[in-house]
Amino acid sequence: MFSVKKNVLQLVALMRAFGIKDVVLCPGSRNSPLSESFAACVDFRCHPVTDERSAGFQAIGIIEETRNAVAVCCTSGTALLNLASAVAEAYYQHLPLLVISADRPTAWIGQMDGQTICQPDALAPFVRKRVNLPEINTDEDAWFCNRLINEALLCLTMPEKGSVHINVPISEPLFDFSAERLPEVRKIDANINGAICKWQSSRRPMLLVGQHLPDEDLPEALRCLCDSKRCVVLGEHLANVPDVIGNFDDMELTETFAPDFLITIGGHVVSKKLKRFLRTNPPSAHWHISADGAVVDTFKCLTDVLACSDIPSLLISLSELGNNADEKFMNLWKTASAQLSHAGGDSLEEYVTGELLRQMPENSALQLANSSAVRLAQRFALPFGTKVYCNRGTNGIDGSLSAAVGYANVHSGVTFLIVGDLSFFYDMNALISLRKDADLHVMLLNNGGGKIFEKLFDMDENARKFVAGQGEHISAKKWAETVGMAYMSLSGKENTAQVVADFVSRKGNVLLEVIDN
Repeated sequence: MFSVKKNVLQLVALMRAFGIKDVVLCPGSRNSPLSESFAACVDFRCHPVTDERSAGFQAIGIIEETRNAVAVCCTSGTALLNLASAVAEAYYQHLPLLVISADRPTAWIGQMDGQTICQPDALAPFVRKRVNLPEINTDEDAWFCNRLINEALLCLTMPEKGSVHINVPISEPLFDFSAERLPEVRKIDANINGAICKWQSSRRPMLLVGQHLPDEDLPEALRCLCDSKRCVVLGEHLANVPDVIGNFDDMELTETFAPDFLITIGGHVVSKKLKRFLRTNPPSAHWHISADGAVVDTFKCLTDVLACSDIPSLLISLSELGNNADEKFMNLWKTASAQLSHAGGDSLEEYVTGELLRQMPENSALQLANSSAVRLAQRFALPFGTKVYCNRGTNGIDGSLSAAVGYANVHSGVTFLIVGDLSFFYDMNALISLRKDADLHVMLLNNGGGKIFEKLFDMDENARKFVAGQGEHISAKKWAETVGMAYMSLSGKENTAQVVADFVSRKGNVLLEVIDN
């Protein structure tokens, strides 16, 4: 029989799935749910050792003989610190030693409860990976716990091996061993040879490209997939991949649009709608491909992580290898995308953004501030060869103007920036650093605060002031003139095309303030 503690069950089941055979067990009550569960599973060889200082090195000896990962499990408190010497030895020898420490509930750390120390980071200098598991009370806790264990155990399989630490908080009661079996768990793999059959058998494959710096090779590889009808390819403007489906945020997505196989590459995806859709309609297989093989489980359905330094070549190989893609699935997405169009927009800021993107020269550099600006731009097609940049790594408003100034100061052509008023005024000192001979064209959408918040929930005047930064209208005119920028303004849709044309064609640094409040 096994412990009823769900984080313990996840850990034991996943260790079995990853093929770990040997576990060195140290005595203690807090780790008894772990020890009993390991002992109850016939797939483990358990080695009882009283002294943790010796237990860690005995585990190293087993690694040296078996050449496989070995676990050592201890109770809470200073028992963990007694493993430090062995952990450091394994770290510098690149040996796959898995340290599992039972812990008191997080709320009791530092509260003068027995055998409690700060355990999660106790071995930090000498482990490749350390995770602190949650106690599982909700579905999201279960997903989080599963993901963390997968991340830790995957590190034991990588070429650069070393110690890994999994800390397991366990609440009382400790001695309920009434679970009859280990649960079915999701194991994330990292072997493309073992995963390739998932691609070959897929009927509704999809590739989603997240934020990505411009790359000459990637668009060609994606064209191979599209032309061979092997895959539906999606990408927002931040992905810098032309000729793929990018207007999915405006589609009416139903279950018929759901893929059975998903590949993701690149960084962040802006669309909350697409994230919700894929989490609600998860594919049976999801590969995330990156240079470092990181576990990124955005859609809660990750099955495989693939480390690859040449992703375009891998995608071309997949195209040549082939799959069982259903052409009806490809046509469903293409037709839905083709039926959408945006001739203008209801709001002034959307209307002007569309006009700017229609008039921007080909091969332009476009910097986008976060939040409204990046979402507005996504509603319109880009001129051919446009390169798009945005501080989307952390999704904050800070630094949007600074990044555009830095880019424009070293760029030989014109740089366009679409920015909202909160982002602009937060970072406006960046314009002091703008070179006089730069060519930065800033379109400032000044709507008197963070209007995007009004789309999230109904706000009264008080909420607008404190949540959305709503306040008295502040113009950027004086500031633009102070730093030597030409200034233009627009407050209605009349003559928009001509104003934008003048803004685009001007030489040097210029700011167009679109006043919409």
